[in-house]
Amino acid sequence: VPIAEVLNPRRFSFSKASQAAGWIQELLGNHVPETEEYGIRSFVYRREGRFEAGRLGELVRAGGLADVTRSKGFFGVTGGDFWDGVMLE
Repeated sequence: VPIAEVLNPRRFSFSKASQAAGWIQELLGNHVPETEEYGIRSFVYRREGRFEAGRLGELVRAGGLADVTRSKGFFGVTGGDFWDGVMLE
């Protein structure tokens, strides 16, 4: 597939977009944030120090992260090097 077919800014039409139902609803103030519409929550977890390896393993094996849809970051575990892992889910 030619890249111009995928990334072609000249294909955008302001006049067509401004007539779309979603655009009009937004202008009328009928916007429902995605956090409310889909129940999305987010948080940032910061911690000094490392995770205890055995307890972290137990959490993962027990499905303690089953409700996590997306995560990313660096983490350390006891007994490892400076950064022991990267989490991208």
